[in-house]
Parts: sequence; structure tokens; C-alpha cells
Amino acid sequence: MLGRRTDVLAWNTLGHALLAGHLDFRDPDDPARRPNMSRMLFLDPHCQELYADWKRKARAVVGNLRIAVGRHPEDPLLAELIGELTMKSPQFVALWGDHRVAPCDAADYELHLPSSAR
Repeated sequence: MLGRRTDVLAWNTLGHALLAGHLDFRDPDDPARRPNMSRMLFLDPHCQELYADWKRKARAVVGNLRIAVGRHPEDPLLAELIGELTMKSPQFVALWGDHRVAPCDAADYELHLPSSAR
């Protein structure tokens, strides 16, 4: 389950193993260690290798972040996330600057099954 900033608020055992088996299962319970799917997608090599069509997933995530910023322009944590991704990810910068991005409420993505989830 994700919050509006794509913070992981909870995950089940299978979702954890598939998306972030390299992280502690209890991390979502601690706000200081809570994983963020946008951060993981752009900055975590494990997550980048997970998606067969990473660019499509990244475009959808950026679209959803744009909607969140439009709905919550005064959210300092959201601004901090956008700033961090802008500073650390050239791929994010390119997609953020492309205003044609579209949101993704639900879509199918082909994933490469990590060995930890097998």
C-alpha cells in the first residue's frame, strides 16, 4: 500500500520479496526508514532491473508524482522527494521535464523475478 508520495505504508510477504527483498520487511513501520517506490525506481539498481519495460513504469510514476504535486503544492516532503530525484537521477529529470507524462492508476508490468522471490 502506497501513500500519495509513493511511500510504502505496508506490504505483504510476496510483495516485499518481489519488489524489495533486499530491504527489511519492517521498514514501512518506521517513518525514518520507510521505503519510497519513486526513490527506489529511480535510484535503486535492484528496482531498475526488476521492470522489463522500466521506461514505461518510470513515465507512469512521474505522471503520478505530477498529479500529487498539483493536488498538494504545499507538501514539503513531496517537494523534498522531487528535489532529491532531480539531483540524483538524470532519467527523472528528463521525464519530469517532459510534460507529456500520463498517470497510471492500474497497469500490467512484466517483472523479472528476483532470485529472493523464487
